[in-house]
Formats: sequence, structure tokens, C-alpha cells
Amino acid sequence: MMEYFNPIHLTTSFKEKFGTSKGMLPITEKISETVLTLPLYPNMTNEEKEYLIESIIEFFETQNWGLKNLTW
Repeated sequence: MMEYFNPIHLTTSFKEKFGTSKGMLPITEKISETVLTLPLYPNMTNEEKEYLIESIIEFFETQNWGLKNLTW
């Protein structure tokens, strides 16, 4: 698993300056493990955006998470 969001209290500078460590902010650490980063950039084409949207919808539909009740 690639960790994209590193909680600030676990960065080297914070650990050295403030003595922070893993377990001090368990909610922050849990959130950092569940972040989903979607591709988004200025030159993204409409086709790429549509593909991304369709992929997300397909994922949720296959998981039976009730997308039919969402308003787009």
C-alpha cells in the first residue's frame, strides 16, 4: 500500500521538534490510511474525466453501496 497522506505529527521535523510519535493522534492516522486520491490536473481532457467518473460509478455499483440514491 502506498501512503499518500502522511500525518504531519509523523514527519521527521515534527517528531524531532515536538517529540510526536505514532499513536498520539489515532484518528488522524486512521484517516491517513483511508484517503483516496483521484487524478485531477488542469490539462485533463473531458474524455479522461468521463472515464474517471464512469470508473468510480462502476466501482460503487459493484459494491452495492446504493449509488442509485445519489443525485449527480
